[in-house]
Amino acid sequence: MNGPVKDAPVKELEKIIRFVNAQNLHTALKTAKTLFSTYSRSPNLLNILGAIHFRLREKHTAIFYYEKALQIMPNHFESLYNLGVALNSIGNYEEGRMVLIQSLKIKPRSYMTYEALGLCYKNLNNSTKAIECFQKALSIKPNQISTLNHLGIIFSHLGQSRKALQYFRKIIDFKPDSHRAHRHMSLVTDYKTDKRHIFELEAILEKNLSPLAEIDIRYAYFKAMSTMRNFDAAFKNLKRAKALRKLELQYDIRRDLKVFDRVKSFYSQKQKLKIFNTKNKCSLKNIFVIGMPRSGTTLIEQILASHSEVAGGGEVPFLGAKLYPIFSPDGEAKPQHIINSTLETLFEDYCKFVSRLRSDSTFFVDKMPSNFLWVGLIREFFPNAKIVNIQREPMAVIWSNYKHFFSSKELSFTNDLKDILSYYRAYVDLMKFWNSYNESEIYTVNYEQLTEQPKEEISKLLKYCKLEWEDSCVDFYKKDSLVKTASRDQVKQPIYRGSSSEWKKYHEYLAPIARKAKSL
Repeated sequence: MNGPVKDAPVKELEKIIRFVNAQNLHTALKTAKTLFSTYSRSPNLLNILGAIHFRLREKHTAIFYYEKALQIMPNHFESLYNLGVALNSIGNYEEGRMVLIQSLKIKPRSYMTYEALGLCYKNLNNSTKAIECFQKALSIKPNQISTLNHLGIIFSHLGQSRKALQYFRKIIDFKPDSHRAHRHMSLVTDYKTDKRHIFELEAILEKNLSPLAEIDIRYAYFKAMSTMRNFDAAFKNLKRAKALRKLELQYDIRRDLKVFDRVKSFYSQKQKLKIFNTKNKCSLKNIFVIGMPRSGTTLIEQILASHSEVAGGGEVPFLGAKLYPIFSPDGEAKPQHIINSTLETLFEDYCKFVSRLRSDSTFFVDKMPSNFLWVGLIREFFPNAKIVNIQREPMAVIWSNYKHFFSSKELSFTNDLKDILSYYRAYVDLMKFWNSYNESEIYTVNYEQLTEQPKEEISKLLKYCKLEWEDSCVDFYKKDSLVKTASRDQVKQPIYRGSSSEWKKYHEYLAPIARKAKSL
């Protein structure tokens, strides 16, 4: 791609953009590629090609085109901005941050760039810088709903519900039909003292809503009715929201169960994986906290991350993002393919990511629950790692998964009680499989025992992780940390008993699934 800049005609580019805005992405891509044959050195066309691929979720291809545009025109603002957003979306938070800062030198008053930069800092667990960026974006464009929403979310993650409520309220006052803001607001509203939002939700439910809007509003109303102990209305609205959400995602549990089968089949071959020597490549001592979602992984991470030698990394996406596609029904789980083309890059990327988050800490906690799928490879790649599996009363886990809204499509199984039960059974079976290979290497924490005897259980956990006792691990809730998961309310207070019995309030509706869960 040598030669001078040769930008494509504006009218042709506008035609492609119209296709994109109409969600006619494949026509847009075909038209753009035809134009590319003549205008291969057009930064604007390359940027549009990147944007199309990004919308098609082909993020690495998108990055390729953005970088090509910048090779031709290094100060092309749109490509810099889009590249920063794309890098952030694939977990390259630091690279995305640097690119976005570069783009601000070209357009220092871009609210979109400050907003995107705030998301990078949020992903890097730097809540102070994230808030600064979001507030800067808001100073440039007041009442920008997306920025107000980001500020509300980050304050809710910090446990500052009053501040979060102010931002969500501002969105709703500005745009009363903002259904997502209503759902977020329900998470930080004390309905026992503030019933205004209940009346607003009831008025909205009288309207003819789109499926997406109805999902959010019914989730919010479920939260309100649950707080008000109107369990019949609460469950009715939750069930409707869940059914709509499953329909929207077109989810089929059989695809997830196939992944479990392929993972077990792969390891049951008992082939010695000839993986490159990872010893001393990463001096970090990893602690992987695994288990079913909503089993207590966030609590364990907060306990461990309160230790002076430990950095909490939250749910690190690398392992699942790289390995899940290989073991999916459309993938080919061949040992030589995985070793040669995937794992080396995966290991390097993972260590780079961890090195940015851990500061000077000796230990690093990755609490992605679904890493239970990759215990075998974790053992190969991180021979010094500690693996902590959380077990909790099955119905507590099932109900907690069912009652929460998860934006991640990886948790689509949580929208149906039968699917949750099937997924839980597959998890239990896989953990038995791993224990048959690594019985002495996986430490199990019982959630209920932890709540009954916190000091004793925390002491045993620290001993397994080869950490000295520190009182801060019991006082973890006093730490001003960013908690991005649905467990943020629970981990902002001392360990308490009884949370595993909450589902019994809905026993009338959960009795059939509870009977089946007894076999777990």
